[in-house]
Amino acid sequence: MKDKIAFLVPTRGRPSNVGALALAWDEMIGAGFADLIFIVDGDHPEEHDYVRKSNGHQVYFQPWRGLSATLNTQALHFAERYQYVGFMGDDHRPRTKYFDQKLIIDLDYAGPYAVLYGPDGQPGWTAANQDSYAVDALTSHAPMTWWAMASRLIRLLGQMVPWPLSHTCVDDYVWQLGYQAHKLWYSPSVLMEHLHPLWGKGSMDESYERSSEHNNRLADHKKWETYQEVQLPRDVRLIRSALNKT
Repeated sequence: MKDKIAFLVPTRGRPSNVGALALAWDEMIGAGFADLIFIVDGDHPEEHDYVRKSNGHQVYFQPWRGLSATLNTQALHFAERYQYVGFMGDDHRPRTKYFDQKLIIDLDYAGPYAVLYGPDGQPGWTAANQDSYAVDALTSHAPMTWWAMASRLIRLLGQMVPWPLSHTCVDDYVWQLGYQAHKLWYSPSVLMEHLHPLWGKGSMDESYERSSEHNNRLADHKKWETYQEVQLPRDVRLIRSALNKT
């Protein structure tokens, strides 16, 4: 198993984003402690564009599954090959030099079953807002739009995010899972900028419109409410039990 992070990037309808992310990644990465892995989700007509613009990074193609099923399917696969598995969108860009070295040090220090995230450039949030590593406060926490977690955690739960969710609340789950298990860490020195149109950093497209459509968001929120009541406490107990055995 590689002592590295496999960063999964699901993408659909955005080969140009793949090229921009690959270039930013190559400019900022240090000693190669992280691999960039694009998962093209059911966009077969443009397959050659993704490969051409990936700058030599790994590209995998699959039938359309949506965000949660894509992350879970691929995270379970890469959790057998990498010490850590991460997620970022194709609209994220690494802005910190040697980010891979910083993240691998933080993850190794955080220990087994840890979840780690950092700033994404959302307006109003800087390192000054939250500069501690171990997250021990429920209020005023920085938003989570990218993360990395121990592969042991993925294998233990059989998922990276809840299978029933489609998109909207997956980050809420990952944050709450790490926080409630006392294994949530924030790395203030690693910026992965999120170029989201809601913040004036990108343009709206079909993928954004699909994920933000009212009925989809409402359905996800209802599923998340149920998951918090029924399954999340069980997931947390599994982690705490595993920690007691280490």
